[in-house]
Amino acid sequence: MRLFQTVFGCFLLLSSVSSAFAKKVYYYPPTAPSIRQVASSTVVVVGSIDTLEAKEVELSLYDGAPEGQRKHPYKVANVKISELLVGPKGLSRLQVGFPVVSDDPLEATKGEKIGLLGTKPIQLSKGQEGIFLLKRHWEGDFYTFAGPPEYSPRFYDSKETDYDQELREIKAMCLARKDPIAALKSKDKESRIAAAAFLTLSYRTSSKTLLPEEENLPVEEAKLLLQAIMEMEWTISRTDPKADPTRTFENCVSIWLGRDFGRLKFDYPTPPAGTAPEAAHKLYKEAGIKFIQTNMENFTLKRIVEKK
Repeated sequence: MRLFQTVFGCFLLLSSVSSAFAKKVYYYPPTAPSIRQVASSTVVVVGSIDTLEAKEVELSLYDGAPEGQRKHPYKVANVKISELLVGPKGLSRLQVGFPVVSDDPLEATKGEKIGLLGTKPIQLSKGQEGIFLLKRHWEGDFYTFAGPPEYSPRFYDSKETDYDQELREIKAMCLARKDPIAALKSKDKESRIAAAAFLTLSYRTSSKTLLPEEENLPVEEAKLLLQAIMEMEWTISRTDPKADPTRTFENCVSIWLGRDFGRLKFDYPTPPAGTAPEAAHKLYKEAGIKFIQTNMENFTLKRIVEKK
């Protein structure tokens, strides 16, 4: 009942907001964690914006927008690359497009009032330096910020207090993408776990198709990845606000072994009634490790291959 009241309340809020705004409300979801944004990126660079194109271009706000849907103005930033982490060899400059959003949430655009809820889209300016996590725009002749649809992308500005830490973590993910075997063989346990979590998301993330093409992971890499997953905690600590749910046994085993129809699938054991959560998590992990160790030679892990 409480869930129904909550959902219904949100619906009324959006309905009343839409009515008050008269036309349309755009909701922007929360900012993507770096691991999800890097996993969705085809180009990752450190660079600075030296100029912005004077002319805006009109394009759709998202890939697969219906034909005839109203276009939205984009600005285009010219970026000088100081460090290429992922992307075509020799790339020294690129252009990044971003949708224009007014500081006024009720900005009138061509007579249409637009309401903005949630995280405001990235707005770039001349002189900004930082990390750009990018993919090709689906219509425009430039790059745009990458990220899964359930999140808003983030630009990592060099002036942010956590920039150095974020840069180290993003560089580690990019290195794992370039040489996954070396990353999974790291002598540091936490580095192995971080690499396995990133590769899991990266290999099983599709930006375009509902039924994407797949290819088998090399046998050695698949075994190393599963071994690193077995080192993870079952789930995140409820008392740690910075705990990363992507670096858990539960998350990775569900991605690799819980949703692949027609393949070996891990079935969760049923704890006795009244079992404490911590004891249930221990039971799940023990069963998961046994399942992986018993079937290690029978697993075929597949990564998604984006169609060109």
